[in-house]
Amino acid sequence: MTNDNNYTDAWVAQRLQFLGLISGTQGDDFRAEDFSGQKLRGKNFSGANLRLANFVKADLREANFSFATLHMADLTRADLRGAKLAGADLLDALLVSAKLEGANFTAARLSDANLSRANLKGTLLGGADLTKSNLEGASLIGTYLHSSDAREANFTNTKILGSNLCWSKFHRAVFRSAKVISSGLVGANLNYCNLSNADFTDSDLIQCSLVGTDLTGCTLNGARVFGASVWNIHGEPREQTGLVVTPSGEAAVTVDDLELAQFIYLILNNGKLRGVIDTITSKAVLILGRFGKRMKIIAEMRTALRRKGYAPIVFDFEVTSSKNLSDTIKLLAQMARFILVDVTDPQSAPYEIGIISMMNLISTPLVPLIEGEQKPFAMLEDILRQNWCTELHRYKHPEHLATIFETDILTSAEAKRRHLLGLK
Repeated sequence: MTNDNNYTDAWVAQRLQFLGLISGTQGDDFRAEDFSGQKLRGKNFSGANLRLANFVKADLREANFSFATLHMADLTRADLRGAKLAGADLLDALLVSAKLEGANFTAARLSDANLSRANLKGTLLGGADLTKSNLEGASLIGTYLHSSDAREANFTNTKILGSNLCWSKFHRAVFRSAKVISSGLVGANLNYCNLSNADFTDSDLIQCSLVGTDLTGCTLNGARVFGASVWNIHGEPREQTGLVVTPSGEAAVTVDDLELAQFIYLILNNGKLRGVIDTITSKAVLILGRFGKRMKIIAEMRTALRRKGYAPIVFDFEVTSSKNLSDTIKLLAQMARFILVDVTDPQSAPYEIGIISMMNLISTPLVPLIEGEQKPFAMLEDILRQNWCTELHRYKHPEHLATIFETDILTSAEAKRRHLLGLK
């Protein structure tokens, strides 16, 4: 296993050197020098000041630029195969269409650098700073970017094959239409990235973070997603078949939906969660109504339900925004064993009961309750005639509700449930 501290130490050492706080190699001063087209293979530029230097189309194979300063240097179409650039500072440098195969950029600073269409096959970029860099159309085959910082970088149309991007930061980076095939992104931060139309087939996304990420049209077939954190993603992937939710070394369990993947693994490996699922599907009771100051009603129902082993879920219209109201009611109703709805308030429940009535919940009884001698809303008469609705239960006050809750209301709900199940 790679020691991440090595990259951290190298990065700190580089930063300190730039600040003059430790002694480093003091090279020559070649600021704004023109080396374009020159044959400089194996040349030693370590520690040199090459700010604004021109290396366009220069032969720099195996040259040594370790800890050199190359701010805004122009290395367009330069040949840097096998060159040593560890700890070099290439802020705002141009490396467009440069040949960088096998070059060593370990802990180098490449922020705001332009590496578009560069060839980075086998390049070492471990611990490098690539923030806001441009790698559009670049080729990264067998490239090593472990623990790099590429926040807000541009990987549009980039080809990344068999590369190591593990534990790197890509926050808000753009991978639009990139091909990230069979590559490692273990522990990578892809929060708020744009992965639209990108292809991550057979890549390793174990423990990867995908919060607020745009997955519109992307391909995830065969990706390993054990431990991935997937929250508030945007868009729908084009393809996501065969996602592996188990870690390496375990029998593969696959699903065809990224958001489902983390949930399925939790169910497989968390006994308590399985108990929660069982509780939701067999014991949940949904309580609907507009209770306002009548919170004692809820307290009485909750107490009675818990005493009988049920799991009450309260949805109070009084404190709920109308936004997404329908979706919330539908979701909760689908999970419930039966539904208790208090229609005491004249404005309570007509809309909500209407939603439930259209869901065709074949085996989920609806149990209406009302306090005192109040008259319910007109539509309730039609609802009471439905096969899945019990009679209307009246209670005089909260204490009376507690008295009749088990003997009348719960008995009626369970009897109706048995009847509905017998009709299936």
